[in-house]
Amino acid sequence: MQMPQVGGPLSERQRAFWQMVLDEFAGRGHSYRPTGPPPRHFMDIAIGHTFARYSLNTFGSEQPRLRVELYLQPFDGKMSWQAEKLFSRRARIDLAAGPGLVWEGRPGEPGVVTRVFRPSLFTVSWNNASEWPSYVAWFADNFADFREVFDPEVASLVP
Repeated sequence: MQMPQVGGPLSERQRAFWQMVLDEFAGRGHSYRPTGPPPRHFMDIAIGHTFARYSLNTFGSEQPRLRVELYLQPFDGKMSWQAEKLFSRRARIDLAAGPGLVWEGRPGEPGVVTRVFRPSLFTVSWNNASEWPSYVAWFADNFADFREVFDPEVASLVP
C-alpha cells in the first residue's frame, strides 16, 4: 500500500485512506460500490435495497474508532418494519456475530436512526498514516464477518 502524505488537507487524507480500503477489498476478491464519493469520515456501501445500506465509519470526535454498520432507513419518521423484524432477531444475530455488536434504536420510537454496528476497540487518527494498514485490515476483516451474518438477514427482509 502506498502511504499518503500526512501533511495534506484532511479531505486528501480521507480520499487516500478510502482508496486503500477499496484496494484491499479488491485484493481479497470483493467489489463493493460506494454510494457517494469520499472524502468523508465514512463510506457507505450499497446493498441493493433502498431500506438498508452498510457503512464503514471513522466515528467520534473525542476518541474516534472504526466501525462497520448496517443502517436501516426510517419510514415516515418511525422505525421501519424491516428494522423491527431485524430487532426481533437480535438474540440470534448476537450469537452468530459474536460479542461487540451495538444496537441503536428501539421499535416504536419515533424519529430514530436504526443501526447495528461493531466498533473497534482502539482509537484512530487520520494523522498517523503508519497505522492505516492496520485500520484497513480491521475494516476488511470485520466487514467480511459482518456481511456473513447480515447479508442473509437483510435478504430475508425484502418485501
